[in-house]
Amino acid sequence: MSRARPDSKPLTPRRRRQIIAEVAAAAAEEGLSNAAVARLLRYSSSVWTAVLNGTYRGTVDNVLRRAVAWLEHRSRRALRPEAVYAETSISERILEVCQAAAMMPTIGRVITPSGCGKTAALAEYARRRRETCLHLQIGQAFHTLRGVLTEIARRLDLRSAAGRTTPDLYALVRDHFAAFYAGGAADPFVLLADETTTLRGNALDMLRNLHDDPASRIGLVLADTDLLDQQLAAREAYRHGSEQTLGRCAAVYRFDRGREIPMADVRIVGSSILAALGHEGQLDPPAWAYLKDVAQSPGRFHNVRKILTRCREIVEAAGAEPAYSARELDFVAPLVDLPRKWQHPEAPFAARGKAGEAEAARADCAAVA
Repeated sequence: MSRARPDSKPLTPRRRRQIIAEVAAAAAEEGLSNAAVARLLRYSSSVWTAVLNGTYRGTVDNVLRRAVAWLEHRSRRALRPEAVYAETSISERILEVCQAAAMMPTIGRVITPSGCGKTAALAEYARRRRETCLHLQIGQAFHTLRGVLTEIARRLDLRSAAGRTTPDLYALVRDHFAAFYAGGAADPFVLLADETTTLRGNALDMLRNLHDDPASRIGLVLADTDLLDQQLAAREAYRHGSEQTLGRCAAVYRFDRGREIPMADVRIVGSSILAALGHEGQLDPPAWAYLKDVAQSPGRFHNVRKILTRCREIVEAAGAEPAYSARELDFVAPLVDLPRKWQHPEAPFAARGKAGEAEAARADCAAVA
């Protein structure tokens, strides 16, 4: 006889009520409607409504088990350490481009390698500007002209957008932006288009048209890696509108792929990550030198976050307190796809427990030297 799966036992009526109450509390905390909860659970709104009303004719337990999985994922997400926005020299320049795009208004261009904090800086600017700014993460889900317009309308909660033709949808979005600009009497709306290279050419032309339109006159920021510069220069993806777009870019920030991440920025980012990890001590110079080194590899600040987070997990799993020494970071480097500098016959945090903190610090300094 096959063994029953752990989740195959029917839920008790009390447990069903408890799950529904927990989902309701989580939804209220995040401001989610019942329809939004249904989408998260990958059910139709009618199914979830029927479950709530006790009229669902299907297997209620299947729906509620999916709800439990969502609650568990939500709990894990809440426990996951996240660094706060780090005000590096790179992010400050990105914010300057966004502000210039808003004030003039003009088209701004932000070019940085992946991992330099571009998306975090754009999100921070949108947070500060609130209802007068929209940060769009362009992607395969909405990279066409109509797809981008639909996403803008959805994010702006333009309820009359459903069923409109593409020209009507454009007019609806333009009129919404025009209300902010008021013919130049008020601040323009600002659109931040992240991962711009995934846009189709006519979608980029549409965004430029929203900027050009004397009624709406939005500020527009196009952000991506140096691939965006290459595409605009080659006119392959945007052959009909690249010259017009480049000619309107009056604010540009470019952090070239070959440039070195400054130590000051590494310290700012690393300190915010360590604070999120609950580390209150100070790292020694060899550890900071190690973090600066990994920040120069593809991935940049993502490498700093990954290696610090993984270091905490590995050291705490061994029953020790992480010091985030250069040797500890090097020990976990292969686990985050970074090259190791030295050979480690045993875990450096175990050796530290035997030899003492002073000896480990001397070993770190000698290794870096």
